[in-house]
Amino acid sequence: MARKRRINPALAATPVALGLASAAHAQDATIRPLSVRVGATILTSSTGRESADSLGWRLGLGYSLPGVGLAGRERGRPSIDLDYAHNSGGGRVSTLGIAYVERIALAPRDGRTSVPYFGLGIGLYNVSARYSVGGGSNGGSSNGGSSNGGTSNGGASLLQSTSSRYATKDDFHFGGKLLLGVDMADRYFAEVSYDWAGSAAGVSGDSVGLMVGMRF
Repeated sequence: MARKRRINPALAATPVALGLASAAHAQDATIRPLSVRVGATILTSSTGRESADSLGWRLGLGYSLPGVGLAGRERGRPSIDLDYAHNSGGGRVSTLGIAYVERIALAPRDGRTSVPYFGLGIGLYNVSARYSVGGGSNGGSSNGGSSNGGTSNGGASLLQSTSSRYATKDDFHFGGKLLLGVDMADRYFAEVSYDWAGSAAGVSGDSVGLMVGMRF
């Protein structure tokens, strides 16, 4: 009588394990870890707006971290974000921040084309401010009354005094951010954020960001 072949349970489970691993790999392949954001920044403090134009530009990079985040795999998206914001005009206010950010979807990411989300972040910010320190133009006298053949020394005197009326200060602060956004068509997204960046020499770098981005 022929002997029955016994099937090793480990060998029987191998195709199933390989199939599950392939499915997980395919799912991970759809995750785009790198993101790039560009947009506008708006200074919210009067001290910042007194030193530079309220409207400036902003650039950001992000890298998604492995793991499930605080809200689980379906809705959570933790990342490390690097953001630079710059406002100029007269003086200058710029901020550079690196933060841990958790973006939490307000609906399941189950094939929807648009998914709204909110986010919270905490990190370290560098605020750089070029600000006015006052100063006069030689006590208000610029020798403009005597023209010496129609040319005045007042212009050169004013330019010289203007270049010496500004100082630059950099400071580091722990800060945070709050954001609202929407994922669109898998790789595109738009965000509105508020950054508490701190200040340098009393000039605040706090700002609102309006950004669009892409994931790679």
